[in-house]
Amino acid sequence: MIGVVLLSHGPAAQALLDSAELILGEQGQACALGLRSEDGPESFRQSLREAITHVDTGEGVLIMVDMFGGTPANTVAAALREEPFHCLCGMNLAMLLEALLSRDMMPLPELAKYVLRKGRASVCDLGLALARHRGHETN
Repeated sequence: MIGVVLLSHGPAAQALLDSAELILGEQGQACALGLRSEDGPESFRQSLREAITHVDTGEGVLIMVDMFGGTPANTVAAALREEPFHCLCGMNLAMLLEALLSRDMMPLPELAKYVLRKGRASVCDLGLALARHRGHETN
């Protein structure tokens, strides 16, 4: 099974994992790290390495971070030179649920593409989406 590591500024990563586990039940090979103000770059990098090692059983690791360009993503970018994994930026709960549900059904590169596509599709204007849906009901 593909491992999953979530990274964020503060507790957002853990909150997303907790939410996913509320919906799906406890998840193995998944962990969350939140960058705290007292974390230095090297200690956060070491925590990332430990998290990857903890969840990787040989099928790879999908890392999701809260935003592109922030310290968690930059830490992953530096680690990409050392570790083979895929990283997606802009994580949301829909992406995480898809990753956890599909991680034993496809290889890591395919999973990363699938989760990214599902994450993009989950971002919408609810009013417009409902209006489109109502329009289809009457046609």
